[in-house]
Amino acid sequence: MKTDSLNANNYESAFEKLHDIFEDDLVDELKTFPIVEFKGDLMIGKASDEADFIPLVLKGSMRTVRYDIYNNEVVIYDISLFQSC
Repeated sequence: MKTDSLNANNYESAFEKLHDIFEDDLVDELKTFPIVEFKGDLMIGKASDEADFIPLVLKGSMRTVRYDIYNNEVVIYDISLFQSC
């Protein structure tokens, strides 16, 4: 799995927009958390996994899916910019 750990300064414009959504104290706290950038079609978890993190999309988007009995991908929902799940 290829990931890049990034500094909050790289996403300063995204954090500025978060001030329109969240309280200032929460945005300041979010800036202290690790930022990880995932590339491409990467599965970062599955339903049976214990959640170690809660993704907050600062750039791009994410898709939550499940697979049916025929192994076809079924989209549950998309996670857009500044959203989480």
